[in-house]
Amino acid sequence: GWRLGYGVMPPVMVDAVNKLMVNSNSCTASFTQRAGIAALTGPQDAVEAMVAEFRRRRDLFCAGLDGLPGFRCQLPAGAFYAFANVAGTGLG
Repeated sequence: GWRLGYGVMPPVMVDAVNKLMVNSNSCTASFTQRAGIAALTGPQDAVEAMVAEFRRRRDLFCAGLDGLPGFRCQLPAGAFYAFANVAGTGLG
C-alpha cells in the first residue's frame, strides 16, 4: 500500500526512533513521497470535508450509545474509537 507517515517528538528521541523505525518503515517509494508532499501542500478542501463528515458520524454514533439505557459515551477528541461506559447497565 501507499503508506507514509511522520513523527513529531522531542529532539532527544529522534536518534532512538530512527534506529527503531529504519528496518521496519524504510524505503518509501518516491511516488508515495511526492503524493505525501502534494497532500500536505495542496488544497485542503477535501480534508476539511472529510473531517466534517467524520465529526458528524462520531456525534451520531456517540449520541446513539448515549441513548441506550445505562450507557455513557464521552466524545472522542481524535481517531475514530468510542469507548462507552456501561457501568450503568449492571454488566460491568
